[in-house]
Amino acid sequence: MSQAISQQENALNTPPQQPLRILYICHDAQLYGSQQSLLQLLKHLPSTVHAIVSVARPGPLTESLQALQNNNITVTTHQRLQWFKHSPVSHLKRLSELLSLLLIAPVRIARLVRLIRQHRVTLVHTNSVVSLEGALAAWVCRIPHVWHIRELYHPPTPKLVPLLGAQRSTQLILGLSARVICISQAVQQQLLAQRAYKAPKQTQSALNSLRVIENPVATAHAANFSPNSAQNVLQEPSPTLAALSTPPRLNAGRVNFGYVGRMSEGKRFTDILEALACLKARRADAQQLPEAHLIVAGSFADEAYEQHVQQTLDRLKLRQNVTFLGFLADPTAAYAQMQALILSSANEAFGRVLAEAMVQNIPCIATQAGGVTELITHGQTGWLYPPGNIEALTALMHQALHNPQAFAAVTSQAYMQAQARFSPQRHAQAVLSCYQQALQQGASK
Repeated sequence: MSQAISQQENALNTPPQQPLRILYICHDAQLYGSQQSLLQLLKHLPSTVHAIVSVARPGPLTESLQALQNNNITVTTHQRLQWFKHSPVSHLKRLSELLSLLLIAPVRIARLVRLIRQHRVTLVHTNSVVSLEGALAAWVCRIPHVWHIRELYHPPTPKLVPLLGAQRSTQLILGLSARVICISQAVQQQLLAQRAYKAPKQTQSALNSLRVIENPVATAHAANFSPNSAQNVLQEPSPTLAALSTPPRLNAGRVNFGYVGRMSEGKRFTDILEALACLKARRADAQQLPEAHLIVAGSFADEAYEQHVQQTLDRLKLRQNVTFLGFLADPTAAYAQMQALILSSANEAFGRVLAEAMVQNIPCIATQAGGVTELITHGQTGWLYPPGNIEALTALMHQALHNPQAFAAVTSQAYMQAQARFSPQRHAQAVLSCYQQALQQGASK
């Protein structure tokens, strides 16, 4: 066993013998989790890899890539084929969407094929399940394709709908890819579930190409963070951010809970508000408890959910207990003020914010669902509660209020594991190994 592990590590640390020209298909250039992970990967690839990053929609990722001033990174654009939707659609709407894709696909794939040939691309890497164009263009050009699956699209995941259905979509993903990178075992399991179907032989063979490679997270330090920097506050800048950089993290009179990420129905953000209101009521009965405050770094998924949150704040009388910072490309200053991070999602493929909190020695409370359970062992590296169980969430938050020092002590093991587990260097080596395997597989055909 030790010899096998040693051989694997040697393979990961062996740079490719021939220069690689990789086309990265990015469906969106906003700096959310998938783009942050891609950015970390590109920063740590060896100089023998030339990256052509094609973004389908504009956003700050483009500026971040240009700021790297890396001659091995070329940024370009393309038009995407979005075969997954973020909200439920009727059967009639689904048929309409599929017909639209069929009509626009030839032109968009042809343009991408020209891009591949122009840049002499040797492999295509699609950064998300949402877009189909990279896989099809690679198939036309007969070059290997690596699909990076970062999403859960099988039930009970809310608001991610494959237009072709889960089974057919999975078969296409496997059939069009030399390697499929899954960011967690939970993501891998949704693909392995296709074994229950009578899939073609090529799909069964492709199941062996699945690789679990967890997302990378850079170790950040609040001391190096400028809260007034325009690079760090990309939208909805808040005047309260500058004030947050000065108070000490531990305050005998107040405990800051934190939430980082988009707020939506699937994220169950209002569960935290309900629990916060319960804590507020308990403090009224027991004055020795410190005040509970919530720091939120993130944007709303849509106006309807924002209105719902505003109404919940008014109903629970929590206006003075919650600070909204808006979306932060680098939430380091916000993390620095948290005694505990809360992730309340109904289901997460990975839980990137948990990894970010762990590398900064912040205790985590999260839902017991999806890939989260792979990151947190209850009571050892964090705390888990059933999704939607406000009573259980309140109890864990009360524990943090009652004894924050003992609560924070549990994070030491998580911190030690996270430093190595989510290393960007380790992630880049593992992805590079997938490229080598995909190219070798293509050469043997």
